[in-house]
Amino acid sequence: MFSPARPYSEGPETYGALLSGGADSAVAAALLLKQGLRVHGIHLRMGNAKKDDALSARRIAAFLGIPLLEIDVSAEFSSGVVRPFIDAYAQGLTPSPCVSCNEAIKFGIALERAGELGMSRLASGHFARIAAGQDGKARLASPLDRARDQSYFLSRLGPDKLARIVFPLADMLRSDAAILGNRMRIPGMDRPSSQEICFVSQGSGYTRLVEAGEGFVPRPGRIVDPEGRVIGTHSGIHRFTVGQRKGLRAGGFKQRMYVAAIDPDTGDVRVGPREALLVKRVRVGGLVWHASGLGGDPFECEVQLRSSHAPARAGVTFGPGIAEVTFVTPVFGAAPGQAAVFRKDGLIIGSGWIQRS
Repeated sequence: MFSPARPYSEGPETYGALLSGGADSAVAAALLLKQGLRVHGIHLRMGNAKKDDALSARRIAAFLGIPLLEIDVSAEFSSGVVRPFIDAYAQGLTPSPCVSCNEAIKFGIALERAGELGMSRLASGHFARIAAGQDGKARLASPLDRARDQSYFLSRLGPDKLARIVFPLADMLRSDAAILGNRMRIPGMDRPSSQEICFVSQGSGYTRLVEAGEGFVPRPGRIVDPEGRVIGTHSGIHRFTVGQRKGLRAGGFKQRMYVAAIDPDTGDVRVGPREALLVKRVRVGGLVWHASGLGGDPFECEVQLRSSHAPARAGVTFGPGIAEVTFVTPVFGAAPGQAAVFRKDGLIIGSGWIQRS
């Protein structure tokens, strides 16, 4: 049985700890216990393909000696994350389901339930940091392990929620967290860290999921080269995303070709060389701002268009419900439907969704 470094604190404060069944969340919970805090595990059953997650979470909670609350959020997850994911691909967009899930499910439903049960904070195994902005309110920032930085996926969480959230792995490299977990003999440390969308089965990819969606109607069309010539056809725009190289069947070109744009009305998929995907401006809707005074006057910051991309310097101006982002240097592969994350002085100050131009 795991033993905390010192007894539980005598105060009434209790922390909730999200236990996915994986290694990172297990180590995060163990670190809270090492601080002498009262910890109550929370596992979210989302009805995804990983049926052994709940069993692993139970094993971890039993090993740590903490109670475990299992919350069935499968209906909310299906309607709020999976269905929009299917609809987005059917419309030729590239969704960011993890951003939506963190906002609505993990730090929406779970955070609310934890508060109802008297838990003052909710911890998770995400690699992100919470820091104070100039106004003293909580903001998201990058963790020590930049290679594992997950702040992009948490970008819609504002100060009110962040004030009740803890990321115990913020100051650790993932390799060190794994070493620590193995030393403590926490079960499940050999489970591979997921790099995929949790509800998409490996091997079949998202295409089968989209095609199985209720009411799905494929939108076939043409594949068009930079000069507007038809170089092929396809069976549905849901099979493509901006920046994609695989599956184009665009032979005869001397350079690599990428999906540059998808037209949901005509079904055309336009391809081009890498330079064709360099953009100077993007429009961002569905905006949330985490600092006062934003959303009106123009300002400068850094904007990140994909989780794997470095933030790039840009100027931001506004139209009705829209931010117009102009980059200092053109950026590659702005995919409509993906999250755009606004950063300033190392902190996330806002988030939105890339729109079609």
